[in-house]
Amino acid sequence: MPWGDPVLQGYWSFAAYTPLERPDELADTPLYTRQEAIENFRRAVITDASVDPATVHYDWTEFALDNWQTPIRPSRRTSMIVDPPDGRLPNLTPEGLVRSREQQPGHTLESRGLAERCILGNDGPPNIPFTQNTGHSQIMQTRDFVLLITEENSDVRIIPLDGSAHAPENIRSWLGDSRGHWEGDTLVVETTNFHEKRKWEGSAGDLRLVERFTRVTDDTLLWEATVTDPSTWEAPWTIEVPLPMMDQPRLFEFACHEQNYGIINVVRGARARAAEYEAQLAQ
Repeated sequence: MPWGDPVLQGYWSFAAYTPLERPDELADTPLYTRQEAIENFRRAVITDASVDPATVHYDWTEFALDNWQTPIRPSRRTSMIVDPPDGRLPNLTPEGLVRSREQQPGHTLESRGLAERCILGNDGPPNIPFTQNTGHSQIMQTRDFVLLITEENSDVRIIPLDGSAHAPENIRSWLGDSRGHWEGDTLVVETTNFHEKRKWEGSAGDLRLVERFTRVTDDTLLWEATVTDPSTWEAPWTIEVPLPMMDQPRLFEFACHEQNYGIINVVRGARARAAEYEAQLAQ
């Protein structure tokens, strides 16, 4: 940038076929061979692209938003998690296990996830990739701030770089409170002060997130994220995902709140199922 910081700004895709956790059958294999990675990617693309048009679904493909239509690339990693070394989430604490069960979606609106309710884009940060049209993001830079914008729900994270302290403990938000600084060519972002009612993998408001953004090539941004919450997991855990530059430098409007018939019908269906279950118990 004109003031000397590395250039991170641009349009980047968080889309990935790599699973968060390493599959059991690959327990001792942190990396595919190059050929295995290509074949695994090929299978995922074919599966992703072979939607039966007779099936009722949100047709992301129609708008060229499916993962296979993005700049997504093969990866040799068998899991996003790189620490612990087994590629698996650490065990939940007893408190975390209780919360995880309580956070399962039910037949009330409040029990559904924040993304499903159009409050957040994907319940993050961290913006853990998953296979749907939620990976498009933009980074903007000034001398004093970095903005991270996600296409889904148009979430905007404003990250000060001025060395200021986090907001007071009692000020909390769905996206948390972020502060950034440079370590060489890497932008390090620490986020705390998450809302205590945010539902994310069993955690509550005590989660501490440290992200690292490094421009490793002209068209690749390396994103690393370490999650720490002693009340939820027995140990911290870290993911690593290369973010490719998007071919089309733009974000589209995400009109999630236009009546949101999806959540209305989901809750109606869940309530009908709950009523059927209660009726069976009464017999």
